[in-house]
Amino acid sequence: MRYPHFILLCTLSPLALGKLCPIQGPAFPAPKDVASSSSFTQAKNQLLSTLDKAVHASNASEVTGIDPDSISFSLQVFNTKSDQPLLEYYHTAPSIRNSTVGVREVDADTVFRIASVSKLWTVLMLLIEKGDASLSEPVAKYVPELRDAAKELSHNATMRDDEIDHLRWDEVTIGELASHMTGVIREYASIDIAALSASTPGGFPTLPKSDIPPCGTKVACTRSEFFDGILKSHPILHTSSTPIYSNPSFQILGYALEAMTNQTYKSLLQRDLIKPLGLSRSSYDKPEDDTAIIPGPAMSSFYGVDAGGETAAGGLYSSTKDMSIVGRAILNSTLLRPSLTRRWMKPRAHTSSLEVSVGAPWEIFTLTNPRLIDLYTKQGDLGMYSSMLALSPEHDVGFTILAAGESTTEAVTLITDLTINTLIPALEDAAREEANTQFAGEYSSANASIKITTDDQPGLKVTEWTNESVDVRQLLVSKLGLQNASDLSVRLYPSGLKAPGRVGFRAVFQDNSEGDSGIGPVTRACTTWSSVDSIIYGNVGADEFVFGVDGSGRAVSISPRALRVEIPRVEA
Repeated sequence: MRYPHFILLCTLSPLALGKLCPIQGPAFPAPKDVASSSSFTQAKNQLLSTLDKAVHASNASEVTGIDPDSISFSLQVFNTKSDQPLLEYYHTAPSIRNSTVGVREVDADTVFRIASVSKLWTVLMLLIEKGDASLSEPVAKYVPELRDAAKELSHNATMRDDEIDHLRWDEVTIGELASHMTGVIREYASIDIAALSASTPGGFPTLPKSDIPPCGTKVACTRSEFFDGILKSHPILHTSSTPIYSNPSFQILGYALEAMTNQTYKSLLQRDLIKPLGLSRSSYDKPEDDTAIIPGPAMSSFYGVDAGGETAAGGLYSSTKDMSIVGRAILNSTLLRPSLTRRWMKPRAHTSSLEVSVGAPWEIFTLTNPRLIDLYTKQGDLGMYSSMLALSPEHDVGFTILAAGESTTEAVTLITDLTINTLIPALEDAAREEANTQFAGEYSSANASIKITTDDQPGLKVTEWTNESVDVRQLLVSKLGLQNASDLSVRLYPSGLKAPGRVGFRAVFQDNSEGDSGIGPVTRACTTWSSVDSIIYGNVGADEFVFGVDGSGRAVSISPRALRVEIPRVEA
């Protein structure tokens, strides 16, 4: 049957213009066999060599941000397809090798404090227990101290009219707590100059005792002390204005989670994460000393400090191996429904940096090279410990870094960037290599044919496409008023949708002739998101493609679904 030419061309305006404008998301299906990729192997060796040079440098000028004599660290790169790490690296500082307490050599099972990565575990437990519907609930529903404060505010006209001194606790939601959107202070007590100083610092007034936090510098605040201080603190902004990092928000979230479940945080940690995932080196309480790295005195290093209620914000203990297990479980939706994982791994607010957005409690970094890729991360710092968990959902890969010693924050951020800059392009290449093997080639039948290749750009490139003796690409070129066939780009991107023996893709039809023209953000905008599924025939999008695949995932056919044909692959 011959289909009228207009079926593919009834909507012309949504075509993307200029440089490649793919659908936001993966350029290719996530690579299944990363370890066998030559690109990844080369990048892995490069990263290991770089780390070796850093920790074995012959003079200090060769070391940038990593002092091998004072910092111990561990790094694991993992994916969803194997329980074994794709890459691992461990460095033990000389002071630890000669230590009389704790481990003397760092490995995958060495316990560190994971600091603010605890926030990620707290939100994961919340989602396991109550799902994301809970994010819209008011926190005052679960925390009586805040409920009483909201009630007092509603009955006091003077306080109600004073937004500068009194936060509207009746407006604060669970989701705002989880994404730093409450406007609550950055920290209570532990970094307060008045509480840390033995006498009044120069340039500051002498304070009455009631204005100085009585806790938080040597011992954790009790719940009553914490709320007494929080309710006296001034709001920074209105709720849901912009992200402002807040440890107290997560302490409150921990209290709310306990009230929601009628369980202690410690018991929830055991029930939701440690037992289901088999985490052997993770805990709420301080572990046995011989399992942990202790970079200094137990209290000043924060190894032995009881974080109390602030554990939900930054007090947990874990190992690199256990952190990788948690990261793998998130990517695999082991503990959550996939739909919930997808909703969770999204920005909730932007920051003043175009490269950084905030989730619950994700710190989301948007890479621009080799293309736009969102990395979902959580970093933490506590005393002499720093931590990082980073996930790339588009590649089903993540990594974790734990460090202990001096200047660990600088070291972890440096190792994070080294890992990203080295491995993400290699993972993209690995995905392209697999896609070329699995999908690229010639598909042909008596009435239709398609040729697909890969190049150095995102997506599967359609170089030839005919149906019922009609050159579909040329048809698009002429009807769009393009000058040359080279001006038209047709590329396929994975939709993530699957069925037994079938894998879904969507095409982007793009006019490349305009280059990067435009006078501002609107005329330069990549608007592919608004043009997908714009050309429809019989309720099926002309940009919908489905590959038939065998048991190994290799394509055996392709179907441009609007044309109602399935075209077999021509075997070489």
